[in-house]
Amino acid sequence: MAAAPSTALALSADANRALEEQASRERAAAMRARLSSTAVPAADADVRVALRSIGEPITLFGEGPAERRNRLRALVAEGAELTATVATEDTMAVEPAEDDEAGEEVDVGRETFYTEGTETLKRARIDLCEDSIARAAKRLANERELTRESVQSAREEVASRCAALAMEASELADARPVAACSLRETPAGDAMLATASWGGSLKLWRLSDNKCLGSTEVCEDRLTGVDLHPSATVRGEDTPSAEGIVATSAADGVARLHKCEDGSLLRELPGHTGRIGRLKFNPCNGRWLATAGFDATWRLWDCDTGEELLLQEGHSRSVYTVAWHGDGALLCSAGFDCSPRLWDVRSGRCLAALHGHSQKVLGADFSPNGYHLATAGADNTCRLWDIRRLAAPVPMGEPTPSAAQLYTIPAHMTLVSACLFEPSSGSALATFAFDGCAKLWSTRTLRPLANLQGHASRVSDGAVGAGMRVLVTASHDRTFKVWR
Repeated sequence: MAAAPSTALALSADANRALEEQASRERAAAMRARLSSTAVPAADADVRVALRSIGEPITLFGEGPAERRNRLRALVAEGAELTATVATEDTMAVEPAEDDEAGEEVDVGRETFYTEGTETLKRARIDLCEDSIARAAKRLANERELTRESVQSAREEVASRCAALAMEASELADARPVAACSLRETPAGDAMLATASWGGSLKLWRLSDNKCLGSTEVCEDRLTGVDLHPSATVRGEDTPSAEGIVATSAADGVARLHKCEDGSLLRELPGHTGRIGRLKFNPCNGRWLATAGFDATWRLWDCDTGEELLLQEGHSRSVYTVAWHGDGALLCSAGFDCSPRLWDVRSGRCLAALHGHSQKVLGADFSPNGYHLATAGADNTCRLWDIRRLAAPVPMGEPTPSAAQLYTIPAHMTLVSACLFEPSSGSALATFAFDGCAKLWSTRTLRPLANLQGHASRVSDGAVGAGMRVLVTASHDRTFKVWR
């Protein structure tokens, strides 16, 4: 009996599609395996030679060294043969390329370079050096006279004042959020406060009765920082008047100097190509002003002439704040690259890059003891550093070991906008944050001393008086509050 002929059944369209997809996946896997085992030159100059040898364009529009090398690897995996004169990564070490596009692989982030300064900058650095030496000698002489008992007594007094602080006054400072504030205490025991707002207005206040001494419309753009000159003061009882100079920074990229008496513009300091963050007078004599810019630079100005003495690069992103050492020789700049930098303004050298913050750094301050530095930022922490532990000066891009970091204070639940040491002894540290609070910490035990709550919105800045006799907070709720 003859067998019935066999009949092959046709596959459905879905089955054929599945087979094609499976075959495509197998071909892709085989190609990946060939690519991983294919040796091609590592140096970009050799990659170009190899592409030319197999008749391919040496570069395509928008193609960089990495894309060019991957294209060569794919061509070789598909069957193209390299000539024997082309060295691969297995047979030849990488040599530096000489043409412009090959230079894209050169890491210039670690390069230290210096530019020739002006004669004015040289004289300013000499004056800074002389003034800082005198201030350091005075500081050390005062420390030698201190006893353990006097230091402990001062700590306890400051701690008790911190615990007793209460809101004394709340003033509506402007129709828009208050961005920054600055405090100067007078020899007579009074204090003057300057506030800068997003509405572009600068106001001066006497804190003994919270009387507004004057208001000035600085610009149409937002004000971002304010600092009173070290010699600024308030005089008079019945008809008080402010004396001295106050500096403001704005989002229009211009820093300005004003007379405290009437708020009139004394001098404009243009130069930054982006908005300006905070700014600070040098504590020696207030002749020099440092500004932090969103153009990734900080700049040094001569307040007497308005001349830009120094344009300092070094940060990879926006610089938000600057802080002067009490002796006037060192400066800390910090910003959105998460790594505050220490600078010796006398020589122009970058002493260290402090790595530890995981997000942008918004506040910095030196302790009166001369060797502690506090930084605060968007990672909700305040970090303490001991600058005595820093090694020798390093190139701009070199990371500094974290040995200089003493402690990380998990200060707030939100962004920390500023941090300030108590200015007479440094035995307390104040942090200000977007959770609407200001907190006080012991710098010896790092335990919280007080939590000042009262603002209805973010606390953008603050100011601290000697001995913690007075503390001021400025907020986006358009008010500043005085705590005593």
